Amino acid sequence: MWSRSRLRFREEWAKELGTWPNTAGRAWPGHHLRDFLHGGDPTAPGNVLPVPDDVHTTINAEYPACYAPGGKWLTPGPERPYSD
Repeated sequence: MWSRSRLRFREEWAKELGTWPNTAGRAWPGHHLRDFLHGGDPTAPGNVLPVPDDVHTTINAEYPACYAPGGKWLTPGPERPYSD
């Protein structure tokens, strides 16, 4: 769903927040704050945050640790950790 909606999502996002960020003409990936496997809506405006490629790669590499037994990411945290 995200792949089919990406361009339109970015256009709608730009109406409120300005041009979707890019580096050298390449649009930043949209990172989903609430992942798809755990009920995250792929096109909800409050669920997608543009991040530079290298940051997105790092976030995705750390993702498995979020659900690893005994991992530091299993402790409760703020409702919207990236919104600050």
